[in-house]
Amino acid sequence: MRLYILASAEPLFKPRVLSRILLSRWRDVIGVAEVGIPRAKSGRLAAMLDHYRVMGWRYFLFMGFYKRLLTVLARMPIPSFIKSNLSIANACARFAVPCEYVTDVNDPEIIRRLSLSEPDVLVSFQGQIFSPELLSVARIACINCHPSILPKYRGRWPILAAMLNQDATIGVTVHTMTERIDMGTILSGKEFATSRDRSFMDNCSLAHELYAEVILEALDVLESGEISGFPRVPADAPYYRGPSAEDMCRFRSYGLKML
Repeated sequence: MRLYILASAEPLFKPRVLSRILLSRWRDVIGVAEVGIPRAKSGRLAAMLDHYRVMGWRYFLFMGFYKRLLTVLARMPIPSFIKSNLSIANACARFAVPCEYVTDVNDPEIIRRLSLSEPDVLVSFQGQIFSPELLSVARIACINCHPSILPKYRGRWPILAAMLNQDATIGVTVHTMTERIDMGTILSGKEFATSRDRSFMDNCSLAHELYAEVILEALDVLESGEISGFPRVPADAPYYRGPSAEDMCRFRSYGLKML
């Protein structure tokens, strides 16, 4: 299968996920897009304010320090198998896979170039919504890795929602993509037990440890050629739009932490 991967430009977890996928499937990957925040000032500001509202100032200090650390490490003579876990570009360089940085996955020029490359599957673990034009590019399917066990918690901040509801487990799901967000056919999923001692970022880290495994499993399913018997996300599955101020107060009242 000819695979094209779209991954968030997020340095904490996504490079390691990509490295693990490439370790198994690098011969099939025709390219990778590192997807950043939209260039429009309104889009960037809205994304930053939303993260600040939920994550708080400690997160921004931590990420600033971590990005500085990555800059230093990138200049050091460390082995490629270690460096490949530090950035999307490094992971691609290790496996000689073409990589580009994009801020809008639905840019007509990007869709045009993708169409010419004739991918069988688009693999997404990033946050931008695919347009109908982009969804039509893949010959077999577009698939997305979502950090919850669908159909529960479609939408944004699903791990935080699971913590707020004090669920016994948190998980990840790979599903085919449709014009409706977090719908389609469920191809694979894994989960892990929760603990009140773990922070939101701890749970994000554990969820991302499952990403590569469930994505590779989903690719095997698609390669088998038969998904008609797999469950679909119900049309009436609820959509979580993110935590309100009251939700965050409740989160803290439970003794839960973001970092």
